[in-house]
Amino acid sequence: MINCPTSEYISTLKREYYTSKTGKRALALINKYNPDIYLELHCYRKENYNKLIDTERRYKDGVPPLIELENKVLIGSISPLIRITFFDKYDFSFMLEMPCNPSTDSMGTYLDVLDMVIGSKNRFEILKKLEYKYPSAVKKASEYFFEFSDNFVRLFKEIQWELMKDNDLRNFKTNRDAIMKKASQMNISITSKQAELILQAFLLYKDHNSDFLPDSSWASVG
Repeated sequence: MINCPTSEYISTLKREYYTSKTGKRALALINKYNPDIYLELHCYRKENYNKLIDTERRYKDGVPPLIELENKVLIGSISPLIRITFFDKYDFSFMLEMPCNPSTDSMGTYLDVLDMVIGSKNRFEILKKLEYKYPSAVKKASEYFFEFSDNFVRLFKEIQWELMKDNDLRNFKTNRDAIMKKASQMNISITSKQAELILQAFLLYKDHNSDFLPDSSWASVG
């Protein structure tokens, strides 16, 4: 596996991913250790590079584009399905992507970033090291993070109480429309794709927490 060959692909933006063997294992580890540093390691097919860094990705997929550090190595936030439900606001929860069957340069950059994370005690130390080497990339990542937390997450925390009252969460369109309406009332601009992700995030968390109650760990957002 050292060359990270391609394998069957299931997007982490889909709830189905977390019913797969890999997804279940990831959630089990998150629930067991409750980490404040969490880094997902992925490789992407080279033909998907432009799609992943596309500035229109938030409209097409509901999430910000990934950011290239160097040598085709990309960084970005993990799936919002688990970011807003299993982690606190200032946890370091990012994904690192390189091309499958990477070049020596790509692998070198990938390992350098891993060394930075492994040698750090918290989010601040990681970002300080990354910013020193990749200032423009970290600046852009921070902009995406605060845009995400000030809008996407604030809306999720507001809407989850109303979703809890819904006895028929399978009525996907009705719930998506309710989320869009709430966003409009809060003067938050989101796409229908982002509304779908918020609903999927709620359902995923509810799946794994039978005694589900909304938490207040993001309450200071906005």
